[in-house]
Amino acid sequence: MTDYVKAYQDPSHIYHNEAMRIVSKLNNDAYFMDGVIRWNTSDNVPPEDIVQLAIFLGKPVILHKTDIARAEDMRRFLKTYRKNQSKQPTSAEEFSELRAAFGSGVTVVNILTGRRIRT
Repeated sequence: MTDYVKAYQDPSHIYHNEAMRIVSKLNNDAYFMDGVIRWNTSDNVPPEDIVQLAIFLGKPVILHKTDIARAEDMRRFLKTYRKNQSKQPTSAEEFSELRAAFGSGVTVVNILTGRRIRT
């Protein structure tokens, strides 16, 4: 995790310009509701290192509430992903990529869905 607070405070820090870009995004491309920060464009909760920067800047963020919202978003995403992936057959391209990466005759398990594919 990048320490954007440190990068923001130190102009010679390797990530200072990135921290300044994120500050701009926090000021222009984020909204805050009930202590939770979200990006305007995706409605996603930012990663924790960016949330820490928002708190440092005095934005109305409650870390605990934001962490709960991020976990709930991830739970919802994974539920949808698993449902969608269970309906998808293995494409020839995916099968070829798996065989190239793991070899022939190997069972590969998707850790998110539990789906097993024998190469």
